[in-house]
Amino acid sequence: MTRLASPRRLIQCALLVALTSCGPRNARPTDVPELAHLVETQALALVRETLGDANVAPSAPFPLNIGESSPLEVDVGFAGGFGVEWVTPSDRAEHPSLPPAPEGGQLRVVPGAGADSASQVLMLDADSYRYDTDRERVQAGATSLMDVEARLRRDVRDFLVHVGL
Repeated sequence: MTRLASPRRLIQCALLVALTSCGPRNARPTDVPELAHLVETQALALVRETLGDANVAPSAPFPLNIGESSPLEVDVGFAGGFGVEWVTPSDRAEHPSLPPAPEGGQLRVVPGAGADSASQVLMLDADSYRYDTDRERVQAGATSLMDVEARLRRDVRDFLVHVGL
């Protein structure tokens, strides 16, 4: 003789199936936020402001021989041969010898070549200065715009110490 499941048992099974299949239907398996890039004009304004705060007068962009057929146009110059370059993907395409962004937040300083060998330029890779635009994630500890701006200022100040200014 075959025994049928009790109505109570059937209801429990139906509830179990219903509860395990609940959840958002369009959820991505890895909900990774898309990070925003610090805009180049904003980054360079922060560089100039940080130089000014350190009593170092920023100067106009200047060409730097880095050993390629065309010179690198350094975004912000200062103190006779020093500068800061905001490295974008288009800069990398135009100058394939530019070193990649270092891991772990290390700073990358590139010397000039030939007649420009006494020059040193801080390379700030745009991809290293990205931030989360979602307020809730930032409040939970994600990198904010303020964090990125503070890091950029610190990196420029560290470079000034490195070159003795």
